[in-house]
Amino acid sequence: MPEIEQLRAFVTAVECGSFSAAARKLGKAQSAVSATISNLEIDLDLSLFHRDGYRPVLTEAGDSVLKHAKSVLNSMDMLRGQAEVLSGSVEPKFSFVIEDGLLVDRVRRLLLGIDDAFPGLELRVEQLSRASILEAFKAGDADAAFMCGAPKDTHNFKCLGVGFQRVVPVCHVSHPLAKLATVGREDLTQYRQVVEQSSEPSSTDERMFSPDIWIASTPTTRKSLVMDGLCWAELPVVSVEQEVLRGELKVLEYKFAQNAILKTVDFLTTNMTDQGPVTRWMTSEITTWDQRAWIGNHQVGKR
Repeated sequence: MPEIEQLRAFVTAVECGSFSAAARKLGKAQSAVSATISNLEIDLDLSLFHRDGYRPVLTEAGDSVLKHAKSVLNSMDMLRGQAEVLSGSVEPKFSFVIEDGLLVDRVRRLLLGIDDAFPGLELRVEQLSRASILEAFKAGDADAAFMCGAPKDTHNFKCLGVGFQRVVPVCHVSHPLAKLATVGREDLTQYRQVVEQSSEPSSTDERMFSPDIWIASTPTTRKSLVMDGLCWAELPVVSVEQEVLRGELKVLEYKFAQNAILKTVDFLTTNMTDQGPVTRWMTSEITTWDQRAWIGNHQVGKR
């Protein structure tokens, strides 16, 4: 039977395109990688590569073996990950909550990284409102989270500032406010505004410009109401940029203030002194990020 290292060398050579590139990735000499793959071919009694060109090319048999080799390696990675969970070196479960409006490509790539780094981990991922995230930490139901403007005076979690979310005021193109080149406070008072339900009333009040207020806990809900022409709202650029660029929504230009509002994005972790490997890995990854991950398309609104 082929050995795991033989299969790993074979799959790496295919993915890298050459034995020399595979050797660099595996940290081995090219001759060692070539010998390992040759031994695999002997053990299987199959020719896996055509070697008469500049680069090795898979044979038909090699292409078939590749699928099985990847499956074996994936199973081994999952077994290793599960062993780490069972031994207690990795958290058996991990709850990661994300404020609605913050699930950008960078965060999706982070989830792929968690899958690669901890294949045996049972990961729960949810998009929640700010209030629900705070409740989850208070109840001990969250291990990590992304949210905007986390309160600093709490003992329920640790908080690390990691970037900024850009928010712009928008309305549907059919809305009366869309006909105005610039918008004053007196204009905003005439039309319904939908705002976030905040756990900190003062922070919500300062963003209320209309006496006619509707309240919705998530940007997704507020965006739906704006798309229906029922109101206007201040929404994250990343959640409305496609609709703005397609001409379905219009970004309002305030006369009295900048119409691009920056909110801090925070990474929250439990306040346990001894944090687990998943939390430490996530913190290490996130601290290398560009803080503009949530700024959105520069064509949407003035920056």
